[in-house]
Amino acid sequence: LERNTNAKEMWDNAWVAVGPCEVMEENATVTPAPTPSPTNGPSGSPTKEPTLGPTSGPTSSPTSSPTPSPTPSPQPVPACPPAYDYTKTTHIAGELVEIDEYIFQCREEEGFVEYCNQAGWDDSLLERNTNAKEMWDNAWMQVGPCALTSEEEVMEEDTAVTSAPTPSPTNGPSGSPTKEPTLGPTSGPTSSPTSSPTPSPTPSPQPVPACPPAYDYTKSTYVAGDLVEVDEYIFQCNEEDGYETYCNRAGWEDALLFLNKHAKEMWDNAWMQVGPCALTSEEEVMEEDTAVTSAPTPSPT
Repeated sequence: LERNTNAKEMWDNAWVAVGPCEVMEENATVTPAPTPSPTNGPSGSPTKEPTLGPTSGPTSSPTSSPTPSPTPSPQPVPACPPAYDYTKTTHIAGELVEIDEYIFQCREEEGFVEYCNQAGWDDSLLERNTNAKEMWDNAWMQVGPCALTSEEEVMEEDTAVTSAPTPSPTNGPSGSPTKEPTLGPTSGPTSSPTSSPTPSPTPSPQPVPACPPAYDYTKSTYVAGDLVEVDEYIFQCNEEDGYETYCNRAGWEDALLFLNKHAKEMWDNAWMQVGPCALTSEEEVMEEDTAVTSAPTPSPT
């Protein structure tokens, strides 16, 4: 850190996980592999995407012509332990939990169990222990992949559909409806003219519907199918199961991922763009007043 204030972060991310691999049989001729270290495991609460690579450097490189060997039989993957619960404060040393089909273990060394029960980092912890941040970062160790049981899969699916708050929109509005909705064409035919257009009568312009009430980021009682207006565009709260709660969450919170691993995607798509609309005289006056006196406007995607 004396030479580079970003050294710790760069060291943590020096090795990028590529994917799973198979261990060769004992009689196969292979070159030594790097010994992975547990320093890049989960932090405080287990990480959603555990780092699988070693933290220092590989000890040797593979030979230019590796000796052919028989394909090893795949090793059985153990059943997953209970899913990690960020609200739980009674984890014990050595306890196993599951996140995204990976096993993590609460460190058994003295002092770490306190940080296994601290889901989010708090700077005040440094007042009692100057090493608190490092211990919180390494409280959970990655053990390896696991296989969900049928019951666990059902529970995860139920959580993905019905659990907790669902963030708000990006496609339409994101969190709050987007300020500049996407106006581009769909993947279907483009509207550009042919090189030699056939003369035809000019079609009559289609009437633009009146705008619904303006989006209110403080409101928490939107229901599926509700229409709102942002910058003279209509957005609709997604009527599919599970999205309604996200229509009522104006800002994104990472903690939602502990309850539903699909939360960010559902929050991004909670509000759907419908099309342009025409403000009434009363709405125009209200929007002008809001532009001058009201605080936060919905954030753009």
